[in-house]
Amino acid sequence: MSVAEPVVTVAIPSYQSARFIADAVASALDQDFADLEVLVVDDASTDGTLDVLARFDDPRLRVLRNDTNLGAGRNWNRAMTEARGRYVKMMGGDDVLLPGSVAAEVAVLESDPGVVLVTGPRRLVTATGRRIMRRGNGGLSGRVSGVAAGREMLRRGSNLVGEPCAALMRMATVREVGLFDESAPYCIDWDMWLRLLEAGDLYVLEEPVALYRIVDTSWSAVVADTQDRDVAELLRSAVERGYFGVTTQELATAERRARVLSRGRRVVYRVLFGSGRKAKR
Repeated sequence: MSVAEPVVTVAIPSYQSARFIADAVASALDQDFADLEVLVVDDASTDGTLDVLARFDDPRLRVLRNDTNLGAGRNWNRAMTEARGRYVKMMGGDDVLLPGSVAAEVAVLESDPGVVLVTGPRRLVTATGRRIMRRGNGGLSGRVSGVAAGREMLRRGSNLVGEPCAALMRMATVREVGLFDESAPYCIDWDMWLRLLEAGDLYVLEEPVALYRIVDTSWSAVVADTQDRDVAELLRSAVERGYFGVTTQELATAERRARVLSRGRRVVYRVLFGSGRKAKR
């Protein structure tokens, strides 16, 4: 492999991740697909995250630290900009990649140039690793045209691609469509998926590819209270572009469905963390 030009970059934009970052990094380095770099971009953590990372002795691990805290969106984009791989996966500092998942996703992108994004189901777990549920991809399976996948996401008001830890992106296409939109935190990944799907197709694997950990400081929990607004703006913007052929009537239905989903997630967070959860962002 070439450390300077790896096939895959697993990018981990981290903040106050000392508790879980070792598991995240190890799950990437232990993949049976060795031609990768693990890029951690730490957003000026003060909890010992860098001390944990210093224990690793692997040339494939590259650690960068921001001098000041950029905030999650800007840190994600710094990680994307620094990535050197032909394919890139973003994952949280508290998530875990399941064995064989990177190789399975790379195989799809290598064999089919029309696919720009590969994903699969996730297992949602608590801070202690207790399994909450299996989160699938809304019935999508195998190769799905970008138009069809984007249309389903918009009509259902749901992110059917899933969390970033599940997805592997074709970096050349990312350069075409642009970096993450930092203005809508809850939809930062969903917005990227839609823009990628305007450029190519989606492939959905059958087996789970990652553990997505739900903790009180995970970004999905922190920004949950703004998701109704963010999702509504994303849906309207995507429908206005017109690429996926979703009507204004379908948009209204999708917004209602999205509100129901967001309320359900807030209930889950209250059950898991209590009403007084503390957010680090």
